[in-house]
Amino acid sequence: MKVESPNEIWVKAASFEERWDTLKGAGEGGQGVGYKVIRKSDQKIAFIKVIQEKSRKNSERRERFYREALAYRSLAGLEVPSLIETNTDRHKDKNITLYIATEFIEGDNMRQWRNRVQKVSLDQAITTTLQLLDTVAQAHAAEILHRDIKPENIIMQDGDVPSPVLVDFGISFDHSRDAQSPLTREGDELGNRFLSLPELNGGSLDKCSPVSDLTLVAGIFFYLFTGRNPTQLKDGQNKLPHQREKSRLFFEGFERSGIRNFFDKAFAYSVSDRYQSPELMRADLLKILSRHLQPAPTDRKERLQRLLENMDFQSNAKRSTRVGQALEWAIRGYGEVRNKSGGSVTAQQVDIKPGAELGYVRIRWDLNGDYQLCTYLWVEAAGGELVWYTSSGEVYRIEMDASLEEWSLETFIDEAVEADMLRILEHKPEDLPAEFAKLHVLRDRLTYSWAAATELSHDLNLPVFVIVHDDTQPMIQREHLLNAVLGERTVQDVILTSFVLLVMKQSVMPRHLQIPEVGDYSAVIHEGRWTRQQRLAANGEAARTRLSELQQAFAVVTPQPL
Repeated sequence: MKVESPNEIWVKAASFEERWDTLKGAGEGGQGVGYKVIRKSDQKIAFIKVIQEKSRKNSERRERFYREALAYRSLAGLEVPSLIETNTDRHKDKNITLYIATEFIEGDNMRQWRNRVQKVSLDQAITTTLQLLDTVAQAHAAEILHRDIKPENIIMQDGDVPSPVLVDFGISFDHSRDAQSPLTREGDELGNRFLSLPELNGGSLDKCSPVSDLTLVAGIFFYLFTGRNPTQLKDGQNKLPHQREKSRLFFEGFERSGIRNFFDKAFAYSVSDRYQSPELMRADLLKILSRHLQPAPTDRKERLQRLLENMDFQSNAKRSTRVGQALEWAIRGYGEVRNKSGGSVTAQQVDIKPGAELGYVRIRWDLNGDYQLCTYLWVEAAGGELVWYTSSGEVYRIEMDASLEEWSLETFIDEAVEADMLRILEHKPEDLPAEFAKLHVLRDRLTYSWAAATELSHDLNLPVFVIVHDDTQPMIQREHLLNAVLGERTVQDVILTSFVLLVMKQSVMPRHLQIPEVGDYSAVIHEGRWTRQQRLAANGEAARTRLSELQQAFAVVTPQPL
């Protein structure tokens, strides 16, 4: 959208008629009356929103008008109408009839457009939704929530392929301003009849969550595809919009695309169960599009044959087989621990589960028959080589096609297994580094000291997610705790993209932080400050919700190139 010069935006007019002539009315909403107008001075066409007569003396409504103008100004350059001029900076003078003049977007609103085209293909619905999602994501990055996304507030801009333009920020929320001087009260009812959200209803305290905008974007996707309003998340039979009888027929034939799974999540009743970020929603929309557009033979036998004959498939199968063989070979080395220690130390593979991750095993260590801790061994196929890792890093490497039987297992024992034995024998268990499943996934983000976390945080420009564990408790409890928190895939993805991970014992926490030394808890170090302290999540589901919320709160906005 074209950006006006800042010097031209704020005008002294007492009403819009001083500077504009009306061409035609353009509708009336809850916050104002709209007109298509032409400026007297230069014949510029615009859309003008004028405060309703009944609201002229209402201080709160006048303040909202002003903040709406500020929202348009903050979002200059996005797919929202550009602000041309306004007199809303004079909102405290109740003799002034406030107005906002914005760029006039040629095109029908989405409801008019959808009624005209009658049917929208799945790929077109996704493409349009992705464009809208991008606008919403950029608005959120500018700390502005729309809170009233509906077909009537989206203009399908004319062109070879109509594109959505988001309009009407009348009940928007600006974190940079509204947080200090909120206009929305607990009893206020926000949102619209297109999709009523429980968190925007009267009495709710959660009226400024970005998740609400994302849910409304999902509602737009539903509307584009089906032509129906989602109306509410749950009906009287507890059914979500896509599960209701009149909606289900639209999804027949699209089962493999994953679209119904998308709406299962997008329309979940609890805010914490829905999409927490535009990135996660965008990724799932693209998956649906990919599955839908990918041609597939209708004959299953033909599809199976193609896969079996595919060279990439054969190559991946071969590499997977090699990884499995390499792991079995290495496990034999750990079996020698008993002999090397005269029976005092044993190391054995444990927790073998169907469907476990290929190339990854958990090894239990016992000293004189007593459990000490578990370590982890994994193998990766890196290019033309096989690489073995333990908790301490890379320990062994050979050519992919080399015969394992020709390599000395004794050398592997010397370089990998004995190093772990020494850790068992030389250190008390509670002094060992924290170890847990998926360590190999998180190793590039993991630190064990305050200094290391601070340095890595500075290098990557990322906040630090801290886990503090009570080291007076048995080590097996710590191991279970960390596995429960960090074993969930979404948690791992959030850490890898948004945080540095610090795992520390309570006993070594810096004293100047004055943190209570009771129980296990997590926190965030952001811009040198310790914040968001909370009892540690008890399971993977709780951890996923917690980390997704923190990702939203501490998202790093990457500057766009000029």
